[in-house]
Amino acid sequence: MKYTIVGLIFFGLLGISFNYTIVEKTNTDAIYPYRMKLYYTRIDGLREGTEVSVKGVDFGLVQEIKKVSVEDVPDQRFLEPGKSHAIELTLIMREPITLWENYDVKFKNKTSFSGRSIDIEPGNFQDDKSTFFKPAYLKDGNIPYHSPSGKYYDDFFIASHNTLEENRPDIRRTIINLRELSVKLKSDKGTLPLLTNTEIVYNGLLDTTADARIILKEFRRYEEGIRETDTVFIPFSLVLYRQLVGSIYGNQY
Repeated sequence: MKYTIVGLIFFGLLGISFNYTIVEKTNTDAIYPYRMKLYYTRIDGLREGTEVSVKGVDFGLVQEIKKVSVEDVPDQRFLEPGKSHAIELTLIMREPITLWENYDVKFKNKTSFSGRSIDIEPGNFQDDKSTFFKPAYLKDGNIPYHSPSGKYYDDFFIASHNTLEENRPDIRRTIINLRELSVKLKSDKGTLPLLTNTEIVYNGLLDTTADARIILKEFRRYEEGIRETDTVFIPFSLVLYRQLVGSIYGNQY
């Protein structure tokens, strides 16, 4: 009987621990009981599950993304003019938030090439004319009319990250091709490998240089012979041909 009671207590404590560490920790509604609507004209780089922070402190996540008409956006101050549609983000947050009229919603990157997140600057009191509103609501509560909007912007690091993500297969293929090309250049097959890895080019340059020296030497001798005498020599082309043939075949002719 005593062991039975001990066993029940043990399994009871184990169940409570499991519920607290596993069930409660994965219960999104319990962790993020509040909701807020946020509107953008563009959201390149944002997706469901994107982190949301307030003044740099983790505050929630992006739960849902959908396209709506601009006419349904309460606060359009940060939206691009002339657009007929906007992007509605539903945020889930740990606590409610109060925004002043000088609020700002920015994109944030933890590292230079990491994915972007949302950072909310609630604003502050400036003078007696300053107004504030509370856009957060509970899951089953009424959605407040004053929902904020954010201005889309891009910078070098964000653009670089998006470009790398969009072109990752092409970049990988290019790297593989460059690797294959470097391997082929190290071999002894093909025109470029033969030119870079053998002495063909060097030997050819030496032969060309030697032939050029012969041509210059014979041309100088030919010109001096014409200048010193009035005798008409045979054409220089024949002299050159004879000299080259003689150098190739060992002066047999």
